[in-house]
Amino acid sequence: MRGAKFLYADGVEMFHGGPSGVTFVGTDGLIQVDRGRLTSVPESIVRDPLSDSEVHLPHAKSHHDDWLECIKTRRRPICDVEIGARSVTVCHLGNLAYWNHCRLRWDPIAWQFVDGHGSNTWLDREHRHPYVLPTV
Repeated sequence: MRGAKFLYADGVEMFHGGPSGVTFVGTDGLIQVDRGRLTSVPESIVRDPLSDSEVHLPHAKSHHDDWLECIKTRRRPICDVEIGARSVTVCHLGNLAYWNHCRLRWDPIAWQFVDGHGSNTWLDREHRHPYVLPTV
């Protein structure tokens, strides 16, 4: 499979490189995810319901509908800022690997590149005054 391979600390492998979407490869098969499409090999992975002991993630009809419901109920959205930031970081890391033709190693706790695989200078760019970020 061509493209980018993402290897998570728990051993999960995710591949980007088909026409679109991602492929997760595990010990029991693979799952392919794209907007509005979910398939697996074997098909039973996505067909059979999860048991009570397995992880159940919340879902909503749409992020927009969930956002409106959160305004009414004051609850946190299913994809809050932390989830959104961590999700989009994976996309940015993939783009950086493609653009720089290199292997990256990312520390998701420290939010920086490690072991010389990637440059922390890629994490931000020089800001033009007066458009600067506050110091925290």
